[in-house]
Amino acid sequence: MTPVQKGREPAQDGVCWPIPYHYPLVIARGRIVECAALLYVAAFLAFAIGVAHSYLGERAILIRLLRRDNLPRLFGGDWFTKRTLRFAWHATTLAWWGLGLVLLAVEARPETGLRDLVLLAVAVTFAASAVIAGVASHGRHLSWIVFLAIAVLSWLAMG
Repeated sequence: MTPVQKGREPAQDGVCWPIPYHYPLVIARGRIVECAALLYVAAFLAFAIGVAHSYLGERAILIRLLRRDNLPRLFGGDWFTKRTLRFAWHATTLAWWGLGLVLLAVEARPETGLRDLVLLAVAVTFAASAVIAGVASHGRHLSWIVFLAIAVLSWLAMG
């Protein structure tokens, strides 16, 4: 079942179009899905990967790394290096959460003229993250799957 707007052709796979008084729709594998749902899932994934990154990174990587006694000594000791590593680690999480909020904001205010540009920027950012994580870890670090999912969902939600 593919709805057709008066005077418009049915949408192709992966193309959103506005239906009056409804959310935009996307045709994916022959099924109609609201673009809002795609962005909600992408935002949830961005938040979830941030939680996993901070929690698992703190428990499995940072604690062990910060116990080492051979870290570079900057500004008179290794305390600055340790704090910088921890800050940079968790700043990445904050950036992913921020991009998740951008996805929610785009959905909350779809009438803005920058919607597609913002979604493209988010899609490219997460696609690049997927490639870097996948290539650098030879596919072992599974974050590339979540990054790719966020990129695809953001791209599909573009008008």
